[in-house]
Formats: sequence, C-alpha cells, structure tokens
Amino acid sequence: MPVPLPPRKQRPGASERLWRGMLHAVRDPSMPRHFSHIGERDRAVEAIHARRVVDLVLRVCEMGLAAGSPASDVTGYGVRVADAYGATANIDITSTSVTVSQAGTDFEDPVTSVRIVQLRTQDYQRLALLERLVTDIIDGKLGVEAARERLAAIAHASHAYRPWVVTVAMAVLGASVATVLGGGWREIVAAFLVTALVDASVGLFGRLGWSLFFAQAGGAAIATLAALGLMVGNDWIPWLLGISPSLVVASGIVSLLTGLSLVASSRDALDGFHVTAAAGLLEVVVATGGIVVGIMSALWLGILVGIPLYLADVPGRTIPVVVGLTAAGLMALAIGVGAQVRPRGLVPFFLLGALAWLVNTGALALLDERIPATAMAAAAVGAVAQLGHTRWRMPVVALVTAGVIPLLPGLTLYRGLYGLLQDVEDGGTVGAPGVLLTALLIAVAISLGTSLGTQAVRPLTRSLALPRRADAG
Repeated sequence: MPVPLPPRKQRPGASERLWRGMLHAVRDPSMPRHFSHIGERDRAVEAIHARRVVDLVLRVCEMGLAAGSPASDVTGYGVRVADAYGATANIDITSTSVTVSQAGTDFEDPVTSVRIVQLRTQDYQRLALLERLVTDIIDGKLGVEAARERLAAIAHASHAYRPWVVTVAMAVLGASVATVLGGGWREIVAAFLVTALVDASVGLFGRLGWSLFFAQAGGAAIATLAALGLMVGNDWIPWLLGISPSLVVASGIVSLLTGLSLVASSRDALDGFHVTAAAGLLEVVVATGGIVVGIMSALWLGILVGIPLYLADVPGRTIPVVVGLTAAGLMALAIGVGAQVRPRGLVPFFLLGALAWLVNTGALALLDERIPATAMAAAAVGAVAQLGHTRWRMPVVALVTAGVIPLLPGLTLYRGLYGLLQDVEDGGTVGAPGVLLTALLIAVAISLGTSLGTQAVRPLTRSLALPRRADAG
C-alpha cells in the first residue's frame, strides 16, 4: 500500500502577503533589554554556575565603582559579563553599594548579593586592567574560575607610585598652571612649592581621618596663607617683588579640584543614574564648599592681623604655542601619575591635555567667549578619548578627567571669593557674583561638553558602557 504524501502547504494569497508585509514594517521584532529574558536559556543555567556568575559580576562592579568609574559604565561591565556567561543579571548601583540579582525560575531559587563600596578613589590603572578583563570575558577567552583568579590578581596589585612621587606630580601640575596663566619663572617656582605643600598636607589630613570637607578646607587655607605670605614679603623681600599671589592660589586650587568626580557624576546624571549622580554631585559640592571655606577663612585671618590684601592682576604674558601645549600636557600627565597610571600609559594623557588647551585657545581667540570655548574644548577631549580609549587601553573616564584639567576655573574661583571680601566703594573692582557664576558655568560647560563628545562618537567605537538606546525601547 503506498504511503500517502503529506499535504502541500498552501501558499498565502496576495492579500495575506501584503498584510504580513505591513505588519513587518510596523512591528519591532527586537526584545527590550530592560526586561529579564524569560525563556529556555534561564532554565539551562545551573544554580551553581549562576551563583558563581553573580559573585563575579558583583565583584567586578564593586571594583569598577571603587576605582572611579561612572555607575553607567559599571552597570555595563556587569551586564556584559553576565551575558557572556549565559546568565541574566539585574544590577542596582548607588554611590556606596552594588546589588546583583539572578532572577529565579520554576526550578531555581533567585540569587541576590550585595556589596558595600567602602571608598571611592581615582585608580585608573586598576580600572584599565578591569576593563581588559571584561573585554577578554566578552571575547570568550576566560572561564568563570579563570576570570575570578585574574580579578583577584587585579585587586591585590600594588600601586605604581609612592606618595612622594604623586606629590611631585601635583607640584608639576601647579607649576604648569602658573605657566599657562602667563606667570614668570618666580611664579612657577612658587606655585611648584606651594602645590607640593598643599598636596602633602591634604594627604596627611586624610591619614589623620579628616573628612573630605575639612581636608579640602585645610588645603585651600594653606594655599591662601602662602599667598598672604607673598603679599607681606612683596614689601621687604626683593626676590618676591612682583610675584602674583593670585597665580599661586590658583595653582593650589586646581590641584584640589582634580580629585573631584565631576566627570563621572555628570555622566551618571545624563545616562539616567540619578541617585548615584545626585550623591556624586553632592560630594563635589561639599568638597568645593571646603575649598571656599578654607580660602575665606584664610583671607579673613589676613584681614584680622592687618595684612594689606590686594588682588594682583594676572601677568597675562603671551606664551608660545609650544610652551602652552607642553604645560597643558604636563597638567594632564600629572593627573595620570596621581591616578597610578604606569609610565607607558601616560602618553594619551599628555596629548589630551595639549588638545584641550589648543582647542580652548583657538576657540577663545575666534569667539572671544570663555564658556563656549570651554565647551568646545571639552567636547573635543570627550570625542578623542572615546575614539582612542580602546587603542590606548585606558578607560574613557580616566582620559576625559585628565584631559579637561587645563580648563578648570581655579583662578576664576579665587577671584570671585576674594571679591566677596572687597568693598566696591573702597576700591574693589571685582564683581564677585558674576565671577563666581562664570566659574560655575565653566564647570557646567566641562560636564556637558565631555558627555556630548563621548556620546556623539560612541556608536563608532566598541564600548563597554550600558547600551542606553536599546534600553530606551
């Protein structure tokens, strides 16, 4: 008896094909990333493997947050690591804690772990090693156990430099600030010495257990007292005659502003991590408030003891382009040393610092407006950092944070605070509110400019950050 053939499938008619084409053109077949994937893959993940992956993701996120990475990037690390090992991790990050959860199924219990981040620093060398680890995991080069061992090795790696080396680097930063502002060799030497004293004092305050506010206030007060000493010495020490105390204070203030997480906090705010961003920005406000209190307290002390205060004009010498590029590059390089970046990784920092000064100087000459010029320079730094971070094997946040150092408004902040103590009717010429507003707008321009630059070119690069466009669907 012959075997009957299966019935032939009826081809859809023209109207049905037209209807399917219209549905295909309207419907989006992609799955939203912000929902947990519920399917056979979750059931295939064994309970032990899931726990190991959750623990690895948790420790990766903890180290990234502690080393100074924005919460948006840290979340991206964790999501990509979990996805590489066939797990679905739900990650929640605040400024001091990381929570990672593996959703349960009909056959498995949910897995949730929490870690508290005790201290957040700027350790960009460790962060660079962490990003390389995440990249190797994504590329399938490491199993879970091998990744755990390598992560432990990164956690126990020693610092690249001793504290005195970092202090010397900060002193070079202070001297470079004085150079960029047009100071002479005496201002440069004074800025070098005062900035070294400020950095060493802030480090001592930290070891003594002082909070960030009082450590910043102490450092700012020391820089301002040094300026008061220069005001007194200008009258009877020939070597100090003509030195601008404002440049010395500005150098010390810039060294204090470098430790603030302005770039990371602004990235979190614009990427939708508002709780972490609010905490980070509040930390920036508290630290800047410490600088304000330190400067104002030292100036008031000078008034009480009868020191004739004055606001010396910035020399404003025109510096050659090569000198400006070199000084700005050294400023960014000093930040790299302070963040424990090893010598072979410091070249990109130098280049980005020089780029920021060059774009800012050119835009300022073209537009004659400081705020737009600062924003353009910050955007250029952000774009180049995003484009080159894979080749340079350095986190974007590290490159951007160092690159914008030549743009920080240290001198503007000091002049505004000094103006608050001046009586305009008795000869004061500084409009303090306007100057302080300028300093604030410069900080905003830096934040928005760097974020715009990185996001504009991010689709052109391989990024470990959380894919915000897919999440928005």
